[in-house]
This record gives sequence, structure tokens and C-alpha cells, in this order.
Amino acid sequence: MSDVIEDKSKGLLRQNVMDKGNLIREIVPAFHRQAGTVLDAETCLRIRRVVMGGSGDSHFAPMCTEMMFEAVAKLPTEANRSMSIGRYTMPFLSERDVASTLAIGVSVGGGTARAVELLSLAYDRGAYTLAMTANPESRITKVAKAVFNTKIARVEGGAPGMFTYVASMIGLYTVALRLAETRKEISQTEGDAWRKAMLRAADIIDETNKKISDKVRKVAEHLKDAPAIVFYGSGPNFGTALYGAAKIVEGDGWHELGQDIEEWAHLQRFTRDRSTVCFVIAPPGLSYSRAVENCREMKRLGHYLVAVVRDGEKEISSLADVVLPVYGDLPEPLTPLVYSNAVELFTSDHSEVTGEPYFRGRRQPWPVPAGQPYPTQGGKIYSTVAELDLPSVLKVD
Repeated sequence: MSDVIEDKSKGLLRQNVMDKGNLIREIVPAFHRQAGTVLDAETCLRIRRVVMGGSGDSHFAPMCTEMMFEAVAKLPTEANRSMSIGRYTMPFLSERDVASTLAIGVSVGGGTARAVELLSLAYDRGAYTLAMTANPESRITKVAKAVFNTKIARVEGGAPGMFTYVASMIGLYTVALRLAETRKEISQTEGDAWRKAMLRAADIIDETNKKISDKVRKVAEHLKDAPAIVFYGSGPNFGTALYGAAKIVEGDGWHELGQDIEEWAHLQRFTRDRSTVCFVIAPPGLSYSRAVENCREMKRLGHYLVAVVRDGEKEISSLADVVLPVYGDLPEPLTPLVYSNAVELFTSDHSEVTGEPYFRGRRQPWPVPAGQPYPTQGGKIYSTVAELDLPSVLKVD
């Protein structure tokens, strides 16, 4: 490459992934204690529906944790992009439904315009609003009835965000367990078991990193000139697939895609270019059988298959060109904590072997001037549903 910039942050994401287990060990007990103060019992008992959203990683974290709210807390939950929740869900909830809705806006910095807008519109409608942010003095907290502080001591150092993503996920898992226990959907003993499972994720991460680290580096070198990589996952790991594609874009600027495993059969199956790399994230769970079926077809069509599967898995592993095992079991709602590791290591290594700096080195035309907000933090924020002018939108001529 002719336009390579010296990037002192190279390899930082890999270093951060290696420290991910320690982060989880620190924040699980601390976030559990915080959840009890953020959501009182009366509020937990009032909630009948959860909507949550953010942008970028703060969108993927709600997607990855949605299953915990629905399967464990037994609450109908919609995890979507901030603008979809704010402008296309909140205005149309009935007065009865909105009064029992918990609206969660996720924004690490607390200034992302659409996350602020989500909570503004939810607050205006009378929903119970919860801001999940690492900046408790930010503007998203001004439209929140409660604030969950996800600030951590670790610094990303200019690498694509991973610590903050994990913190958001753990925060959301913890809120779901708080709701589940208070509403008597699970006992405190069962809640403790879930929290122990989150801590067990830290051990799985450490063991997995140790065993796949060298292999991931070789895969990144082998695929440095791959024209396209598509990350596939379903259920809670559809969010992991989208996160994987996002990390590649942030890490080295390759235009990649995250897709649901089922949708491959309806869309990407028909691509003319069969050199596309299929990065399939398939833990044991409700979508595993469909992943097996589609992996058979991927290989029949000649795609290069990278499989992130449970250690000892047979069916997909027998088809894959490369297997990146996860060394340990977790209930499916928690699998995004550990099945994202191979993706994160791959992103860091791919950036290094391609010679690209993270975030294009912030050079033109991608700079972020010191003290200035990201483009996604600007723009008009609607604070009331009336400002959306719904009558004109719904008008039928």
C-alpha cells in the first residue's frame, strides 16, 4: 500500500481482548450492586415491555442481550436502532402500553443524538427511561429517570471499542436479571447462577484466547486480500455478526457485512462471486441446526468457511476451512460474551497484516477535530412526539 500511516495503536485491540476476562470479573459484581439501586422494586413490577437501542456498538449490545430480557425476565422486548425505536415505535404505543414500558437508551459517551432522541421521545410519552452510559453527566441523562453508569477504569487506547461494548452488554444483562428476580420470574438462587455464568465467561475467554491466538493470526494473514467477508449469526449472535463486520470497517476500512444465518439462504447464496469468506458464528442453541444446513450449502458453492463453534463440535467443523473453537459452555443468552473473541482478535490482526491504521488514522477525509463531536452526535433532536408531525406522515390522499 502506498498510503500507510504509522499507527502506534496497532495491536491494541488484541491486547484489550486478552484483558477482557479481567474486565468481566471486575464489573459483574459491581454492576449487580448498582442494578439494585437503579431500578426499584415498584418500577420493576410495573414494567410490561422493554424497548432499547443505540447506535453502532451501542445498537449491537441490546441486540445481543435481547434474549435475556425475553427468555429469562419474560418481558416482550424490542432491541433496535435508536432512530427506529424513537421515531417509529414510541409515537405509536398506546397510552396504556407506554406507561408500563421501560425504554433503555445506550450511549457510551452519552451524547449520541439518536440515543438522546430515543429517550426524549420516550420520556415525553411517559415511559420509564433508563440511560446506560459511561458519562453520568452527559445530555442523555437529562431525559432519563434512571442512569446506569457503565464507566470502567480501562482505556481503549484508540483501538476499536471492545471494553465499552462488553460493559454495555454486562449492564444490560444485569438489568434483565434485576427485572427477572424482582418480578419472581427466577429466584435469587437462579439469579446468582446466571451471574456465576457471566463470571465463568471470563475463564472461557482466557482459555479460548490462549488456544486460538496463533491460529487467528495465521487466518488474518491468509485472508488479507480477501475481497469480501460476511459474518453470520442468529438469535443473540446476530448482534455479534453485525459487531464483527463493524470492527473490520473500523479496524482497516474493508467494507464488510453482518447477516443473519437464515438470510444467507435467501440473499447471499445467489452472489456470483463465490470467493466470499463466510465467517459463521454458531454456538449450541436454537439456530445451530439451521447453521449446519446453510454451512453445507456454503461449501457446496465453494465459499471459504471460517467457523466459530464450541470446541468438539463435529458437523460444521467437518465442513470448515478453519475452525476457531470456543473452549467452554454457556447458556445461549450469554454466548455473545465469548463468541465475539475470535472476531475481535481477527480484526486486530487483519488491520496489522493489511497495514491499515484503525479508523483510517483519522486523516482526511475522516478526521475528528479535537473537542468536536462525531457526526453521529449532531443533528436535530426531537424532544416531543408532537414535533414529529405525525398527522402529515400518516395522511392518506
